[in-house]
Amino acid sequence: MVTISQVVQKIVNDKIFILEPLSKGIISNVSLAEQLKPEIEEELGKKIKTHAIVMALRRYTEEIQKTHKEIAFDYSSEIILKTDICDISVLRSPTLLTKLKRLYDIVEFEKGDTLNIIHGRHEVVIVTNERYMKKSLELLKGEKILNVEKTSFP
Repeated sequence: MVTISQVVQKIVNDKIFILEPLSKGIISNVSLAEQLKPEIEEELGKKIKTHAIVMALRRYTEEIQKTHKEIAFDYSSEIILKTDICDISVLRSPTLLTKLKRLYDIVEFEKGDTLNIIHGRHEVVIVTNERYMKKSLELLKGEKILNVEKTSFP
């Protein structure tokens, strides 16, 4: 049999935006209990009292506060802007993977060159230096090229 506490935990975990204010104690348990009451009653299939939800929230809040860790971001990052980059979109196919492996052989990474291959459900996007565009397109012969774009700036 499912308990009120279990349903409260499930709902709070499903609604992740509630988790942080709950862990910091900046959300009213009574107000939250009133908001969650219809959903909990529907889940349990019976009427319940608001103070039962408040108690379940209070207990779960104590548990969260013990285990919840503050996420800290390190904002000291670096942005690198590359020019003379091309973007090639190709339709996914069974033969494409073997051709993509050969792209790694032509790009000179030790010189700081770029090769990013992004696999999507229906297409693959290749981002590399413009000087490799011609060789890349030759390697991709027989594949359906959806789009080719250059991003050089004057």
